[in-house]
Amino acid sequence: MELLEKVESFELKDKKAKVDYMSDVKNWVCVHATKYEPKVNLNGERYIETTGMATDYKLPRASVHVTLNQVVTSHMAGNWDKTPFVVLIPYNELVSKNVNPQSVSVDDTWFIPNPDTGLVLPDNAFIVKPVQKGDKLYEIGKNSAVYKTSNYTEDEVKQILEVADYYTKFDYENAKSDEEKNSILFHILRDNVVKLSLGEMGKKFVSSHEDDVSVKVASIANDMGLKGDGGNKSHSESLESRLEDEGLSLIEFNEKLMDENIDNVYKTLTSGGVFFSMRKSIMNSIVDGSKLNFDMYSAFAKIAEIHSESSIKDYNPFLDMTIRNHSNKMNENLKFILNGLKEKPWYSELQTRLKGYLDCDNMFVKGTESLKKGSVKLEDFLGISEYNSK
Repeated sequence: MELLEKVESFELKDKKAKVDYMSDVKNWVCVHATKYEPKVNLNGERYIETTGMATDYKLPRASVHVTLNQVVTSHMAGNWDKTPFVVLIPYNELVSKNVNPQSVSVDDTWFIPNPDTGLVLPDNAFIVKPVQKGDKLYEIGKNSAVYKTSNYTEDEVKQILEVADYYTKFDYENAKSDEEKNSILFHILRDNVVKLSLGEMGKKFVSSHEDDVSVKVASIANDMGLKGDGGNKSHSESLESRLEDEGLSLIEFNEKLMDENIDNVYKTLTSGGVFFSMRKSIMNSIVDGSKLNFDMYSAFAKIAEIHSESSIKDYNPFLDMTIRNHSNKMNENLKFILNGLKEKPWYSELQTRLKGYLDCDNMFVKGTESLKKGSVKLEDFLGISEYNSK
């Protein structure tokens, strides 16, 4: 049987059929596209790492994201067209091994797993993975499937393009290189092997282009006491996302401190993108050699206070573990960078310039406090000898 005939039997296309099918949580399958095959812990369990875990907490991302019964489509926040591994996990079994998701959406259901374990997979998780060479275009086994990523024969190309939509075929026909053509074929084949794998699991592929499907799934999640998201905005508006953005700002700040140009380093310290209390602590440490008394975690805690009016731990203890691990990593990195600055030929000049900046800032702060207390007049604060109100 040709690929096209097989795929069509496992994909729902009628709107009502999709809504009816996704009305039963037992039919939900979490689909996670990734660059890496799941790892195996000491107990023999497979698990998916968070980005924080995978980068040894250089990055503060604490979440793992899945779609329901479909492969994630690329958008402005990321591209998954070339991720070769796809993990398929029955929703109920995944939750029973871990925690409830932070939010449920057909396009973006996300978990904050324990960073000591990652997102642990049940035994019946299905792994779709690539092979560089093979006699078959694809092969579906028990709990796993493999597919070719290149070196397609003429007949295989024909099979793959038969299951492609009009626009994808157009892109293939107008591709400017063999590499681009292969990338398109890879993407088509991967997604259709996922559909076949869902069929092997006794499930259906359900694209969620209809709002009715998204709304239904969100409604069911809400009925289960979870946060259902029919609009796919839950993560972007979450505290986890805000803290991740703050972490990226801190990483960028640290990187800018390693610039070889004194003017750029001075500008970063006096004007740059992160809390002034942090920058001031760093400047004082450079000027007088005092111990750095700023902890990166406090910057994240302040964001949490502003965003959610709660501590990070109260919001989610696993998120708090990730942020603390990331903060420790950034604190170590910052100390290393500051020691490196001392070796710069212009370090003493930087100390002088920063001292002048801090002196001016301290004078301004004292003057402002005096104004509030009424112990100094506005004309004296502004340095105007004769003040005329007319």
